[in-house]
Amino acid sequence: MFDSDQPAVAELLRTTVADGSTIARQMASSPTVKVRRAAASSKTASTQQQLRRGTQIGRSNVKTGLTNPPARTISISQNGGLTRLDMLAGVLGRHPRRTVRELIALLEKEFRWKTTESAVTGHLYTHRDRVLHIPPGHSSNRPATWSLK
Repeated sequence: MFDSDQPAVAELLRTTVADGSTIARQMASSPTVKVRRAAASSKTASTQQQLRRGTQIGRSNVKTGLTNPPARTISISQNGGLTRLDMLAGVLGRHPRRTVRELIALLEKEFRWKTTESAVTGHLYTHRDRVLHIPPGHSSNRPATWSLK
């Protein structure tokens, strides 16, 4: 007999009495069917638990790279080029006391780095140990400028 025929034969033997009459009893499932149902329900339960943990199925939630990248300790980028801070320091070293807009123009001219005011200002304020902020002169109508320390 095949594996799929065994549960059917076992069910027939349970419902039939020796004299040939059938007894209307509650249908009992064979042990192999119970094992299969238990395995299927455990797979379903584990999948539901994973979905409850906050995981989403789809490409939009895939993270590439490290979640906490290591802090950069050297001034050369990983591909061997200059970092943006090095470019800012180079421009400020050659051209001291420049405004943010002048720095953007010089960075694009010397390094072909097309950037925004907020990006340059963010770099300057983040690295206050290397650059010096010269506040604006309100009486002489002079804008805020930056220089190297």
